[in-house]
Amino acid sequence: ANRILQLSPQTGAVLNGNFIVDANSAATYDFQTPRAAIQVGNQIWVSDQSPSINAIYRFDLSGTYVGKIGGNVPGGGLSNVRGMRVIGDTVFVVNQGTTNSAPGPALVRFDFNGNFLGSFATAAAGGAVGLSPWDVVAYNGRLLVSDGTSRGLQQYNMDGSYYGAFTSTQINNIPQQIFVRANGNVLMSANGSAPSGSFGLYELTSSGTVAASWTNTPGLGVRGVYELGNGKYLISESGGASPTRGLGTIDPLGGQSNTNYSLIQ
Repeated sequence: ANRILQLSPQTGAVLNGNFIVDANSAATYDFQTPRAAIQVGNQIWVSDQSPSINAIYRFDLSGTYVGKIGGNVPGGGLSNVRGMRVIGDTVFVVNQGTTNSAPGPALVRFDFNGNFLGSFATAAAGGAVGLSPWDVVAYNGRLLVSDGTSRGLQQYNMDGSYYGAFTSTQINNIPQQIFVRANGNVLMSANGSAPSGSFGLYELTSSGTVAASWTNTPGLGVRGVYELGNGKYLISESGGASPTRGLGTIDPLGGQSNTNYSLIQ
């Protein structure tokens, strides 16, 4: 069901499985493909990727609906919205589409009140990099963006100029949500189904090399990742109606295999 859950940041246990349920309302909100949920000041922003939505829903911290940003916004628009991050006093939103006067593959910026601050394209010179951005994080004074076209992580300066590739080798599946660990390593989810067995979770060093990987996870790939307080890695799985997919944890001290996975829900 399309909904927002509350989880324990220590263990990943579900604290409230129906924190924000779908209103199914054109007047307020109707979750179709909710992609990311982040805290922005005293609000929760939820991006919805669906082509019929192309927007960000806003809620207060109790889960009460506040309003919506997009599809059209003054000065620009949103289309095929994906990951979001608060970096400093700015919300960076990953955009991929061009409907609603949206800029195509780009990072769209908003202030905490939802005012449009501009955007910059993620496509690098030559057009082969950054055409399918998925997530963005701050990393060593730059922006780190997961990209489906190059099958890796790309780096941009804070002014939007392209810095270069972060990953030293191509990942065979589509990198999606990323998480920066305290030691500087980067956790990267990889979603997809071909080639078989390459989807899963990757841990990258600060030089972009693969330090560890847990591939061929029970579903058809990993879309989200977060390091829990107990040291385990929380992941969200995708993939059909498999009873083994969903929210689960991987123990970084365990084996690098698809058996190192514990289902939460």
